[in-house]
Amino acid sequence: MTANVENYRAGHEAFNRRDFTAMTQHYAPGISWTDHAQGRTFGTPEEFRTEFLAGWLGVSSDIRISDAGYLDAGGTVVSTFTVSGTQDGPLGPFPPPARSSRCRCARCGTSTPPARSSAATFTTTSSPCSRTSV
Repeated sequence: MTANVENYRAGHEAFNRRDFTAMTQHYAPGISWTDHAQGRTFGTPEEFRTEFLAGWLGVSSDIRISDAGYLDAGGTVVSTFTVSGTQDGPLGPFPPPARSSRCRCARCGTSTPPARSSAATFTTTSSPCSRTSV
């Protein structure tokens, strides 16, 4: 397993542990992660941790990543995974229906030496996920 794939795998495991510092430890200091659904861009790993990732916990306290697979293409990694959880908090203007949901997601990321994520696209197939860029 290459360092890039290991970073993605470890990031998914860290998300499930709610260890957002570990999840973003390999992100470049000047990331640009755009959440198009919210019309917001997060420019640092700190903003990404405290605003974007923590925001998902406000929507679904039991949100998890599972069934992850990784395709290594050198400086680019494609990961596919399932995001599941119960929407027990508001999602933007939508009140919590307290229903479980699952969506299959894909993320394509590029890294620059030494295996630091600098740009990526996170694309999902259905709600509650959004389309985002790193």
